[in-house]
Amino acid sequence: DDDDDDDDDDDDGGGDDLVLNELLAKYADDDDDGVEDEDGDLVDWIELYNPTSQDINLNGWGLKDTSLDEPWTIDVDVTVASGGYAIILADDGEESTPDFLHVAFKLSGDGESVELYNPDGDLIDDVDFPGYSNEDEEGSSWARQPNGTGDWSLAEEPTPDAAN
Repeated sequence: DDDDDDDDDDDDGGGDDLVLNELLAKYADDDDDGVEDEDGDLVDWIELYNPTSQDINLNGWGLKDTSLDEPWTIDVDVTVASGGYAIILADDGEESTPDFLHVAFKLSGDGESVELYNPDGDLIDDVDFPGYSNEDEEGSSWARQPNGTGDWSLAEEPTPDAAN
């Protein structure tokens, strides 16, 4: 039998592509551990996680929130190592560099959706996150728990560029 010719679906739960893993849509003004841009300003951010066994170059990948009609495309060469992370600054888009990746939108503290697209334009992952319900939640992130695969929930201690 040749029934097993197509057994390389890779549907093993380990992940075949990048995933949206964590985001912070409303930082606390007194956040000592917040993510800063190149000017030292605290900014909203999106964390991508690479659960695959291969390094992935982000050039050509896209991100979109509810304010955009088309995905914003990463236009610099940045590689996310296998098991590694990339932080995207959601600060209404200055020019990206390999050290500071910016998107052309900000995240809404009132909640919205974020979508991740591969270079072929295929939707790979998305999340609809609710807004922050009170000031005590500001500075908390929305994160997959467990890391990379779990459901999204509020995390009081954000973990940018690290496991949730």
